[in-house]
Amino acid sequence: MEIDAHLEGDHDPTELEAIPDRGNALRIDTLTQPVSSFMRPKTGTVAPNATVYEAVQLMARGHYGCVLVLDGPRLVGILSERDVVVRLVERDKDPKTEKVKDHMTMEPESVRPDEALIYALNIMTVGGFRHVPVTDLDGALAGIISIRDVTKLLVNHFREEILTVAPSSPAGPKTQHGG
Repeated sequence: MEIDAHLEGDHDPTELEAIPDRGNALRIDTLTQPVSSFMRPKTGTVAPNATVYEAVQLMARGHYGCVLVLDGPRLVGILSERDVVVRLVERDKDPKTEKVKDHMTMEPESVRPDEALIYALNIMTVGGFRHVPVTDLDGALAGIISIRDVTKLLVNHFREEILTVAPSSPAGPKTQHGG
């Protein structure tokens, strides 16, 4: 099996780490900080010849929304949950026999660790992406930044406001995953 899980337990522990509080107000200087301040250095990776089934297993075990596809140290693609649904399930392909390389997004947009968070947000917004790989100048994987990381940043900055909002439903959320 060609999978590098980077897992401890049944989840990616870096996903659960709090982003450091940078003060009470969200300012432009927060958004211009380098991506390296917010990215997760570890994520699920697979080789291009791994099966989609192996990639999906890794996503499920690691609670990842995607896996990054590496050829040696070099990032060559990304396979997201959305790719699996649209490119396999919708086309009635067998994930146990289909290869990641045939369904991944090749040469995905990426950012460098020293680029501003706001630049990564722009890439996500314009491209409609939920994940942006972080690579060095040689294309080697350094980590990943996701919309979830940005949400954590917002929650940390607006913690008081968020914690004091009454639920609109009397029952409140049923699970941590919402609807």
